[in-house]
Amino acid sequence: MAKPLNIVEVSAGAVDKALRAKAAQASKTGGEEEKPYKYPEGWKTPKTLGFAADALWNTRNARLALQKQVDELEAMENALKHHLIENLPKSDAGGVSGHLARVTVTTKDVPRVEDWGKVYAAIVADYKKHAKKKDGQQDGAFAMLQRRLAMQWSKKSGKQDKLLKVLGSSQ
Repeated sequence: MAKPLNIVEVSAGAVDKALRAKAAQASKTGGEEEKPYKYPEGWKTPKTLGFAADALWNTRNARLALQKQVDELEAMENALKHHLIENLPKSDAGGVSGHLARVTVTTKDVPRVEDWGKVYAAIVADYKKHAKKKDGQQDGAFAMLQRRLAMQWSKKSGKQDKLLKVLGSSQ
């Protein structure tokens, strides 16, 4: 007996609307309608929908089996890294070499903030100080921060689209 396969369903209305929009654009430009999905190279259409369902099931199981192997290899890789990190600093060696690779363990300081309010206040104070001097230094302490937005915040608060319009950013 075939096991049911859970597939995320897409609203037929949304798909239909998107396909109609593409068809309308193609008719305006005189070109052919663009296919909504690009099939992988070597794709052969199954003869029946039953064959397609079986092929989907087999393909998914093969992918999951490979993913399990990848996860096991990743766990082994992480265990080896941990082993090297734990054992190399205890010896006097700066690193260790095998036949294929050389491994060195380096340490670097990673700043950890305990009070973000103080950090933000210092950045704003530095910015105001340089803005008054007009010395050409526009970034100041803002250079400590990465130049990207935390999209999780904007998605949670529902302000993502509004924020991107204000910033003039494209998605």
